[in-house]
Amino acid sequence: MPYEPRFDIPQYDFTKDLAYGEANETIVKEFLIAISSGAIEVKADRYRNGRIAIETDQYTPTGEWKLSGINVTTAEWLAYMQTPQTFTIINIPRLKRFLKINKRTIGKRGLAKGDHPTMGYLLMPHHVHDLMNNPEYD
Repeated sequence: MPYEPRFDIPQYDFTKDLAYGEANETIVKEFLIAISSGAIEVKADRYRNGRIAIETDQYTPTGEWKLSGINVTTAEWLAYMQTPQTFTIINIPRLKRFLKINKRTIGKRGLAKGDHPTMGYLLMPHHVHDLMNNPEYD
């Protein structure tokens, strides 16, 4: 692979680095305030497969589909537990932007069967990586 200057780390600049660090500290402080006020939704993956299920609709006992999950949550953050000791935290507006942009390629599907069927999106590990790293969703 040839040399790629775009991957070089730029020259150290204390003023820029300090401002960048302080801006990120503010984001974390706002996150902590949000979760302490209960603005977090927690879901868990019992299968440990690296996927994330995002519910959007639920079948009601009256035989109708209604909006649910991400479509109705008032939470600001989603904590998705991959194991009891690891979890991914995603800002809900970012997740909604990701789903809006990618809904055709991911496709809505059934998530749960039985007495209370649900529909939504099943994000594969490569989707989760894109969601976490792509500036298009900022």
